[in-house]
Amino acid sequence: MPVRVLSEGAGPGAQVPAHLTRIPISLITTSTDCSNKTVKGKVVQKCPLVSLASDNVILKTVIQEDSPPNSSSLNPSINVILFGELAKDFNQTVNQGDVVAASGFTVGKSPTVHKDKLHPCNLLLSGDNAYIYVSRATKAPKYTYVRLGDLKPGTVVNVYGVVVFFKQPFKSRGTGQSGTRPRDG
Repeated sequence: MPVRVLSEGAGPGAQVPAHLTRIPISLITTSTDCSNKTVKGKVVQKCPLVSLASDNVILKTVIQEDSPPNSSSLNPSINVILFGELAKDFNQTVNQGDVVAASGFTVGKSPTVHKDKLHPCNLLLSGDNAYIYVSRATKAPKYTYVRLGDLKPGTVVNVYGVVVFFKQPFKSRGTGQSGTRPRDG
């Protein structure tokens, strides 16, 4: 399977092979030696799968470098064109927001560089030597904050707050009502 989902931690699951070295998107040119190199980035756009012929498909995606080594980099995003079985697997496995590492690619000139204002090159992936390694985007739980005064009766909520004053309860003589006393001041 040309698309491999990376496991969390250092377990026995799929990992990016150690012999591959990462190359920043900003350093890619048509003369770049791509052997044993990977390009890593977050999927910021995933286009639909397109059939070219009865058994041939193509898919375009755009990846953006997660942490560009040089913040002045003008083109931290690049078009990635996938062909054949790799395109089908990518379409089924990868979601927008996932972080991917591509290996076994070739570099071609981008015909859309003036239109999309992305990197002047495309990464082209096809064949048995092309792989995509996927790290799933962690999904943070969505919280909605509502003021206490806006809550409706019967609504179940988790309440979080900050304690601004707390005084330890103390024993007293008399009724059980005087376990706490009003705040001084």
